[in-house]
Amino acid sequence: MPEIKNKKDWWQVVDDNWDCLLEIVLHHMKFAAPAYEKPGDDKSPKTGRTILEELDFLRKIRNPKLVRYFSASWCMASDAYAWSVPGWGAFCDLCSEEWIFNEDDLQGEPKLEDQDDGLFEDLDDKTLEEIGKI
Repeated sequence: MPEIKNKKDWWQVVDDNWDCLLEIVLHHMKFAAPAYEKPGDDKSPKTGRTILEELDFLRKIRNPKLVRYFSASWCMASDAYAWSVPGWGAFCDLCSEEWIFNEDDLQGEPKLEDQDDGLFEDLDDKTLEEIGKI
């Protein structure tokens, strides 16, 4: 597995292992439950998406809040479960390398100038509208 040294590396590990990561998170969370602006905080405003939709949305727009879902699932996993599922090593690396995102990234929206060019070219109109790009 590649070493995570920066945001680009972090997102590459996410993309390369997405199916396994999604399975790990959804094993611990109800995929049809509503997602909240602050993951896991049901007192914060709802996003209008389910947890499954929110995970996919955060990945598509490269929002570092995705790590909050990973960290919550990591805390809920038993040792027996953890080492029995594919992708657990990548999952742990992503959680432990959260440091690459500064606190501002995790609190608010990601700074678009920090994102790679072409980030939005594969997004559909509904997603682009949600993030204010159209």
